[in-house]
Amino acid sequence: MDGRLIAGAYSGYAMAGGLVIVIAILICALGTHHLIPKLKLPPDNGPFTFRRLNEDFRDAFSNRAFLTLIVSILTASTAVGLTDALGLYVNTYFWEFTTQQLSLTVLGGLAGTVGAFVLTAPLTARFDKRSMALATLAVIVFVGPLPVLLRLVDLMPANGHPSLIWIIVAHVTIIVFVAVSIGIVVGSMIADTIDQNDLRTGKRQEGMFNAALGFTAKATSGLGGFVAGITLDLINFPTGAKPGEVPPETIYKLGLVVGPGILIFWLAALALMRNYRLTREDHRQVIFEINERDRKKADLDAAFE
Repeated sequence: MDGRLIAGAYSGYAMAGGLVIVIAILICALGTHHLIPKLKLPPDNGPFTFRRLNEDFRDAFSNRAFLTLIVSILTASTAVGLTDALGLYVNTYFWEFTTQQLSLTVLGGLAGTVGAFVLTAPLTARFDKRSMALATLAVIVFVGPLPVLLRLVDLMPANGHPSLIWIIVAHVTIIVFVAVSIGIVVGSMIADTIDQNDLRTGKRQEGMFNAALGFTAKATSGLGGFVAGITLDLINFPTGAKPGEVPPETIYKLGLVVGPGILIFWLAALALMRNYRLTREDHRQVIFEINERDRKKADLDAAFE
């Protein structure tokens, strides 16, 4: 398969994905704009100082629940970055898919994304967020590397078999569904830790918490790409090779990396997430105490007016 065709196909998917992201951002902005007057104004702490910045960092990262989430996300994002960087190699050389078949995997990802946005909210309304995060991570741990592991022990259909692409499409749908669900749930969990930190320190640090979350995810995703490059060098993956021309032992080593190798990161993320202890009942108590604190402060301010 011509590498330029593959690159062109992925570029088209990236442009389409970028357009969808822009539209989603605009919809979210317009849909939440009416809530701006209800937002809590930050206190006037005076001019910026590095001392206050250091205090904000200390307050945020001394929150055990938040720190647990950040380290877990760091580990999971490394796995995602490694998977994304090696995905083209896996689909092209490990499974030997054509450009048309690759388009079907994109449709599977789209179905998983839509399903996650439709179903995650009802699921989190019924189940505790911690339980949801652990359950989705467990699915990735057990289902994520399954097709590659089955191929390594010769239990998957041969490359070119009609059923292979549909197995992988179903697999992509499931994995994207749980990955997007994890992102939604973790974002909600971060909001809970912000409330917890507000009760503990009296500060609303949405910007600090979400900036740390975004930076961690982006930085470690890039780290995954860096590790992928080193990995390809270590297994001596040939450059410019066509599907079917890569030595079988190199393909096997690639399978070990994207199967058991990446599984290590997901297992670590699951183990770290188990240390998150802020339950739904705990958060309800936090909100109750914040409301009581604010009510007493309002009553006190009214008494001195």
